[in-house]
This record gives sequence, C-alpha cells and structure tokens, in this order.
Amino acid sequence: MPRNAPNCNQPLNPKGGGYYEMSLKSGLITGVAANADLFSLRFNSAPATGIKKRFELKFLKIDFIITTGFTGAQVVDFAAFIARTFTGSSTGGTASLPPASMNDKQSIYPNSEILANGDLRIATTAALGAGTKTLDTFPFLSAAGYGAAAGAGPFRNVPIMEEFGEHHVPVVLRANEGIVIQNLTAFGAAGVGNLYVDIGWMEIIDDGMSNTW
Repeated sequence: MPRNAPNCNQPLNPKGGGYYEMSLKSGLITGVAANADLFSLRFNSAPATGIKKRFELKFLKIDFIITTGFTGAQVVDFAAFIARTFTGSSTGGTASLPPASMNDKQSIYPNSEILANGDLRIATTAALGAGTKTLDTFPFLSAAGYGAAAGAGPFRNVPIMEEFGEHHVPVVLRANEGIVIQNLTAFGAAGVGNLYVDIGWMEIIDDGMSNTW
C-alpha cells in the first residue's frame, strides 16, 4: 500500500516511542550455505523505568547485486523470518545499532530500544553466527532472482513490504523477538555480491495490544 494512501492513520508521536529507519549494506558475501543468516535484528525492551515497548515493522526491502558471477547460473533467493525466544544475539558481521539521536524520523523521539537492549547486524563476507533463537517454520517475506553464469549484474528489486494502512496488521515484536533474513539457496562457486536491507519500524509503549489506531 502506498505511503500516501487515504486511509493512513499512523500516530505522529507514538506513545513513548517513535519511528526509525535504517539502510544496511553487507560486505562482499560469497560461498554461504543454504539457509545462512545474513541479517539479524533482535528487539528487546528492558528500560530502568520498567516501561516496556514493542516494535512494529513498517517496511522491509531486500536488494542484492552480484559483483562476481557464479560459475553456473542459479537461483538467488532470500527470505525473512520472525525469530522467537531470541535470547542470545547473533554474532559476527557488522554490528549496526541505531546510533544515539540518529536514524529517528524526528529529533524529539527517544533513542531506539535496540541501541541499549537489542542487536542489529548484517553479514560481511560470511554468514552470521546464529545466536540463540527459534525461527518460524515459514518466512513472512521472500524474494527470488536469477544469477547468471560468469557475469555481474543486479538482482531484481524486491517490492517493499509496507504497513501504513489503517486496516493492516503489522509484524509486532516484543522482548526477545526479532527478524532474520537468510539466503534460501547456497551460493555456488565463485559468486560474490552485496546484500542491501532497508527497514523502518515504530516503537511504542506496550499496552498489550497490537494496534495503534
């Protein structure tokens, strides 16, 4: 749904929270096995005040560009999973926590809970360490493209998954839940590329409800 849809009814100043956006780029990924973790977001809210927040996903976009072609042509595909009981953060890669007073859409918003209590990272050249979590059996978003043999080129752009409409239910994360992006098919010989992940979310005081309107 376009962001300017007439039935949008998102709060400008979410109770106790705010809106945040980040765009992350991996290193030159190569040789990863199927179902390897390449992006990991772990949300947790444990403020000293005891007021906990929840995370609501607003958009997610995956892009991939092949910088060195595969020896043989192959499918290049990715999927996003919700992670439950995410008690141990992923390891390795590039830690990319939202910096203090940055990546919020208004300067009045507090720092993201991810900065103090969670984790956000993307792969460098190899897969991330898995951490401690349980992924849903099926992803909530997937994207597939085609990697030509021995040739660099773009992976097709993946449509943005958005939740800006009044009647849509967002992906909601609470303490020790997260989002993990994996490649579904193993990278064949020689293939190298960069993964790009754009993500936007809202944080709001958790009153036990999943809607904000």
